[in-house]
Amino acid sequence: MKRISFLLVACLVLPCAAYAGGHILVDMAAGTVDGVDLRQTGPELKKRLGSRVRKTTEELEGEPSDLWVVSFGKYEVHRHWNGFSFTDPTFRTKEGVGVGSTVADFDKAYGQSSFSEEEGCHWIFENKTFIFALESGCVPDRQQKVRKVWVAVPLARIGRPNAAVRGWSNI
Repeated sequence: MKRISFLLVACLVLPCAAYAGGHILVDMAAGTVDGVDLRQTGPELKKRLGSRVRKTTEELEGEPSDLWVVSFGKYEVHRHWNGFSFTDPTFRTKEGVGVGSTVADFDKAYGQSSFSEEEGCHWIFENKTFIFALESGCVPDRQQKVRKVWVAVPLARIGRPNAAVRGWSNI
């Protein structure tokens, strides 16, 4: 009985312990978090990860839209219809940037960003591989700390090759 109890406790504690004090790797170009491909649809993630994924809704331009919450221990990433986002500083890129870094830190790692006040205030990074946005405040100051990171999923991958990117105000 002690062995079964120990095994049960170990199985419950170890997933969270793996992230304790460390960082969870985000690969912006590959669209992965801790090796999980978040370019997959919500139902695909649910099928692959089971109880680590739950479905809820969010409002986009006044309309309900599916939102999939993916758990990495006690930390969460949100899978939106057109990308994924995170607000926890535990999630970091291989360059070491994430929530809590400055916009200037992201500029050093990924090249010059552009500030936009269209559909909310955010910094946009675009290259041939990926697009992502940062929420930091409505002042174009590169020393601002980032509060949220949003990574786009290529529109062709989600079945909307000609769709405009919407939902920027929800990043």
